[in-house]
Amino acid sequence: MLLLLDNEMKLTLQNFAKIDHADIILDGLTVIAGENNTGKSTIGKVLFSVFDALYYMEERKFLDKLSFVRMALYRAALKANADFNYDEIEQQLSFFRKEHVVPSNEQLVNVFCTIAGRSSDDVDFCDVMQKILSQRDKIDNSILECRMISNVFRSTFNQQINSLQYPDTEARIDLDIKKNNVRLVFRDDVCRVYNSDLKIKNKAVYLANPDVISKTRFSHGDYTQEALYSLLNESSVESSVSDSLLTEGKFVTIIQKLHSVLPGRFVTTKDNPRQIELLGCSNTLKVSNLSTGLKSFALLRILIEQNKIREKDILILDEPEIHLHPRWQVIYAEIIVLLRKEFDLTIVVTTHSPYFLDAIHLYSILHGVNDSANYYLTEQLEQGGFSLSSVTENIELIYRKMLSAVELLDTLRHKLEYNVE
Repeated sequence: MLLLLDNEMKLTLQNFAKIDHADIILDGLTVIAGENNTGKSTIGKVLFSVFDALYYMEERKFLDKLSFVRMALYRAALKANADFNYDEIEQQLSFFRKEHVVPSNEQLVNVFCTIAGRSSDDVDFCDVMQKILSQRDKIDNSILECRMISNVFRSTFNQQINSLQYPDTEARIDLDIKKNNVRLVFRDDVCRVYNSDLKIKNKAVYLANPDVISKTRFSHGDYTQEALYSLLNESSVESSVSDSLLTEGKFVTIIQKLHSVLPGRFVTTKDNPRQIELLGCSNTLKVSNLSTGLKSFALLRILIEQNKIREKDILILDEPEIHLHPRWQVIYAEIIVLLRKEFDLTIVVTTHSPYFLDAIHLYSILHGVNDSANYYLTEQLEQGGFSLSSVTENIELIYRKMLSAVELLDTLRHKLEYNVE
């Protein structure tokens, strides 16, 4: 059992998908290594799903109620033959959303009777609306929360949440932040228990396939990619001048390193939502025509320059080095370390690359964040399933795993050179 310090975050998994058990300290920069199909990505997706499901939970419940109200109004209008101006309905709902007003059923009846051009004394219409709205009030709050959590996890894990080895056991997730706890319990791939001492007000960003930045629309299928696509294409919230100056100051070194690989500036037109003006080129280049490696850097640039990631957010990178030349892996690794240092991000990285791992380790020492770096290695259990072991005090164990392929090739080279069977 890992002890939690006051400033740390800890994620504990038990019988979740292919993970038998895992205790992971998330104290700044966490690196997870291991062979393919050993649960590395599962850890990152669990962390993303917890934050995505619980991010401003009260506000999401409020938006859920507004969605219900919209449908209730339309149904009431049909039943009562009310002549609604639907544009006015949407304007009023937008007002509630903007002002974060959760109206009472009586207020809704009064407001929308006026929009319908009817008197609120119209008993038939009032009765229809009250009956529909009262249905929403009967929904148990804890059931609603568990359903919203289930929707996120089932989308992320394609409805395979409980243990693959022991499907009848409960899957448990504990997230501890500064000694406050969130506990989720799943049975039959559905969240049955949600207990929380804290409110999640920082988002998690999951980066896996950089090609998402070149898409003009997204077909449903990969929930983490859908979430990233939505983040990239949502309207940016305007920041204050002071906030912009502070952000620019913190990011100046990071931006310089990104520009060393991908110089130029991003531009947007009606026909081509995302292009880049590369230095030395007379025409703009569509981002979709960048190499996948350059898209990896372009994705980070967009997230940073458009304030899509903020202080204390969670950044999860699933094998980010996979499309990068070893030299670019080193540059990318330093950028990750600097993001941790300058913006106090909690960063989780999975990797197969010894170059990338070594660069993260060395730059963490160079930039003074090594004390908040933790390293883990996945391993298969005899009874099936996988667990994580902390190797922070001996990361040589990761290198040995990674270099086993080199040993295999050396053996093959010896056989070929000396004609050994």
